[in-house]
Amino acid sequence: MSALNQLFIAATGMITPVGFNTAMTHAAVQAGINVYERGSYCNGNVEALTMTQVPDDALPPLAAPLIDVLGLTARQARMLQLAAPAIEQIYQQMAELPNTDISAPMAVFLAGPEPIPNAPLPIRSIFLKHLQCQIEKPIDLDNSKVFPMGRAGAFFALESAFQYLQTSSQPFALVGGVDTFWHATTLSKFMQDKRVKTEAGGADCFVPGEGAGFILLSKQALSPNNRAITRPGLAAEEGHRYSDEPYLGNGLAQAFTEAVGFANIMPENNIKAIYSSLNGELFGGKEFGVAQVRNAKVISPEANHQHPADCYGDLGAATGPVLLALAALNSAKPSICYGSSDDEFRGAACVV
Repeated sequence: MSALNQLFIAATGMITPVGFNTAMTHAAVQAGINVYERGSYCNGNVEALTMTQVPDDALPPLAAPLIDVLGLTARQARMLQLAAPAIEQIYQQMAELPNTDISAPMAVFLAGPEPIPNAPLPIRSIFLKHLQCQIEKPIDLDNSKVFPMGRAGAFFALESAFQYLQTSSQPFALVGGVDTFWHATTLSKFMQDKRVKTEAGGADCFVPGEGAGFILLSKQALSPNNRAITRPGLAAEEGHRYSDEPYLGNGLAQAFTEAVGFANIMPENNIKAIYSSLNGELFGGKEFGVAQVRNAKVISPEANHQHPADCYGDLGAATGPVLLALAALNSAKPSICYGSSDDEFRGAACVV
């Protein structure tokens, strides 16, 4: 069996602080709309954190059977509420297509928050069972998987979707990510490290946000307008935030190189747009520079560099699917999307 090197984007769904679906988020990002706001959390200097949030009234209530589930944290409950409308958009879009049935249990490959040091995992496989209850749609729990890897997680989830569809008779797989930074323990760690922007400002800081994004992937194009995602490049950065190793930027550079290789990007058909997980912190800018230099032959000097966190804040694990869905709406192609986690995980993929 030949390797499966690309999958088609059959449908997308998302909810972000700037939009309740893909079209609204895309329009807001294109217009440069910024929704940074004064958050309800303060640092040790009693300065309010700058944050972004999806309005509560845009979210469905937590499903009744989940309200009293033992061990379900407030953060996980919020993520279930965020994920549900994004997934519902997928089903609504597919219902409009003739002769397309996605009623069978769906394999879901889901990126979630990465753990902070010395803290428990914020998401485990049981989350998928809770998600099935929340969305009232069947999930193929045996073939689904969660990836608690933060911003890069969706690219690892994407690779698992490729592997699944390579051998499965099923035509579809759902890749997504969901996260929220509105969580006191997580924010406390970031505040200790002086990483969060406050009402007093801050140049080397990020704006915590929340959101969810999902992409329905198909082996075959369902319409002539379907864009494709090629196999992702995955790597590890030895000098990540929590490591004592030198920070050289090798991980992201390797992920870029692998991704453009899978997409067969050549100098004459080079990358026209870059969608990045840059969030305002200088740390991420350094490795992006290394990746760009080492792959300069296949990146157009005029490539449009999009870093939508400037508009909707840092979406954490939702970053990857949101970037891929936004890139699919960009007329400039091919494009490359990437995510860099606080830990070692680095991932990138091309939209062609």
